Order: sequence, then structure tokens, then C-alpha cells
Amino acid sequence: MSPMRLAVISRGRECTEQERQLADLLAVPLLRASDPMAVQVPLYVLLRAKGITLCSNEPLGPRHGLIVDFSSTRLHNRQIDRFRQQNLAKAIGLKAHRTLTVIDATAGLGMDAYLLACAGCQVTLVERHKLIHAMLADGMKRAQSNDGGSDGNRAGILARMQLLRGDIVRLSDQLPRVDVVYLDPMFQERGRTARSGKGMYLLQSLLGDEEEDACLIRAAAALARRRVVVKRARHAAPYADQRPDSHYQGSSSRYDVYHSHQAMRSRIA
Repeated sequence: MSPMRLAVISRGRECTEQERQLADLLAVPLLRASDPMAVQVPLYVLLRAKGITLCSNEPLGPRHGLIVDFSSTRLHNRQIDRFRQQNLAKAIGLKAHRTLTVIDATAGLGMDAYLLACAGCQVTLVERHKLIHAMLADGMKRAQSNDGGSDGNRAGILARMQLLRGDIVRLSDQLPRVDVVYLDPMFQERGRTARSGKGMYLLQSLLGDEEEDACLIRAAAALARRRVVVKRARHAAPYADQRPDSHYQGSSSRYDVYHSHQAMRSRIA
């Protein structure tokens, strides 16, 4: 029997129906906090008042766990700090086009998708992992019910975000063509584990090392009218060895741009 990697843990006197439903959705055990196994499972999920929280019993995990929070001060600062001049906005093409339709095909915690929606983009978030999808849905629901914070018209921003579960390879026939497909695949750059942010470390622990798949970028090319954008570590090789047409490089990350014309699609076919 393989060791338990993830569980839902209840800290209440009785397990709630919501906790049972989440454990069933994730197909993982539901444990009481008093169960000796609760301190042995590497990753666990709590249903807190502030949201679905991914936590870790490992020393490198974030102390307070990880939630999807679209009202965070850090996210708000990125939003107002001349986002259109940041590398992500440049790579997506926001300087040339006032608004764009975007598929964020590896949505993760949804922060980039939210920033793009703040800039006026219509964003479809696609996330295949059940827990991350549940955390995203929970974060969006909480943000909608708590509109009027420092973000301003948060409800209007969230109205430009649509969340789907799955992956674009399997959903390609159901997804519309858009201006841009954005990929931020979860990968772990060799030799940099200790330098990863704690939130990133926790996601890497949950997802593991994912193989780079040329099918993903082919599906993206088929859906994108203008371009495909792939986020990479600064010194990483191009995704699936597909050479980009251009890139925007920062101090720690790089955005590779593939112009989505017929020649580009045939090059990665």
C-alpha cells in the first residue's frame, strides 16, 4: 500500500458535512485532528472560515497554509503597480491591444488570471487538479461575497473570469478560440528547492514533478489566434524544447512568446 500523501483533517468536535463532501471529491481520507495519522500525512486540507487551506506537516511548508485570496495586499499592489508595464502584460500583448480574450490553461492559484482580468481581459481559467480547482472556486466565491474591498470593483473583475476543471488537451473541442493562451506549467528547477517560495514549495509537493508535454503547447497553439505565452524559470530550456519567437526576461523568470500563425502551429506539430 502506498503511503498516504493527502487528507482532509477536521479540527471540530464532529466532522462536518462540508468536510465529508470535500474528502469524497478529492478521494482522500477524512481524519480527526486527534488521529495519530493526522501528524504523519505530509499534506492536509483544512476547511477554515477564511477558506479551503492546503497545509503541510513538512518543515518547509508555509506556516499558515495556502489559500486562494483575491483580496491580498500583495496582489493588490501588483494590480496597481503599472501592471501593463510588467513582463507578463507585455508578453500577453496588452500594450498593443486594450482588451484580450485569454485562456489560462494551467490556472494554479489564479493570481495571474486575476491580474489579467483587472486589466480588462476576459479570462478562462482551466485547472485539472481537483484540490486546486476547489480552492480556486472557493476563493472566487469568497471574493464575490466580499466585494468593495481595496480592489474596488472586485465583482466586475471576477465577472471576467470563468473557471473550468480539466486540461486543454482534453477540453480543446469544448473551448472557444481566444487571442492568447497562457501556460505557467508547474515545474521544479533543479538545485533550487531551498530557494523556492514556501507557497510554490507546497504546490510542488502536491503536484510532484510533471513531465513536459508537447501536446499541451500544440493544443494551446490550436486555440490561440494571436499567441501562446509560456512562463519559465529564467535559465530554463524552452518548454518541451519548442523554441519561442521572442521572450521577456526578468530577474528570476522568463515569458516565452510563440506567435500563433499557421507556420507556428506547423512548427510544433
